[in-house]
Amino acid sequence: DELLPLMLPVVEARLAQSRWEIRESAVLALGAIAEGCTTGLLPYLPQLIGFLMPMLDDARPLVRSTTCWTLSRYSRWVVQC
Repeated sequence: DELLPLMLPVVEARLAQSRWEIRESAVLALGAIAEGCTTGLLPYLPQLIGFLMPMLDDARPLVRSTTCWTLSRYSRWVVQC
């Protein structure tokens, strides 16, 4: 949880990269931390969803697919908020 403030700016920067592999890895990282950082992520949920929603329109199908998976990992918290 204490690494989230350090990690999120890096992930946000990678989501804006032109190379799709870098964007996809950033989305995947957000999905991976969903399980282990439950408490620490709650204050960042609006920001995370804001990062992820535009990725649903990415030109690359793998980025879109990974974004759907990542959003599904946050769905239980989004419904509670």
